[in-house]
Amino acid sequence: MDEWFETPVRTYGRNGKSGTSYFFREEVCKGGTFSPRLNDAPGSASVIQELGIDQHGIGFSSIGYRTSSVRSVPIAMVKGGRYVEPTFESAMDGSYPLRRNLYFYIAKPPKASPTPAVAELVRFALSRQGQKLALELGYFPLSMPDLARVTSKWSPSVKAAQADMPAPPQPRSGS
Repeated sequence: MDEWFETPVRTYGRNGKSGTSYFFREEVCKGGTFSPRLNDAPGSASVIQELGIDQHGIGFSSIGYRTSSVRSVPIAMVKGGRYVEPTFESAMDGSYPLRRNLYFYIAKPPKASPTPAVAELVRFALSRQGQKLALELGYFPLSMPDLARVTSKWSPSVKAAQADMPAPPQPRSGS
């Protein structure tokens, strides 16, 4: 038991250029800097992999990379508040305090219709297949209310862009 008191804790996190690192510095460190002893990892999966090996390590990573070999730490929004376990459900319902949304930006004038290619990309991103891909890549899909809200905003633009798409070439019949 004494070894736990004698052994220094090693810290792990994302490199300073990552969005995860920036978010953690702003939200947890309140704009401060990391210790120079922080072991920078090139990706969130690398942080989890290192923590799975180091029983004296602690670190931060995206929840989508959570594995059974690493214990995640419940946190509270305020001192004395209820501690919330980082789970899919707590991230989706917003009860987990460290949550950030990632946004999908399209460069187009505000009132202009998207090009057919952009409309197809948005349609895919909002589709069941696109949301499943987000989950497979370690991100959480949009909640059903958010998905319905965004889809309803984009439906007219997607339909208009699809109407502007040229018809696919028809096979020629041989004579």
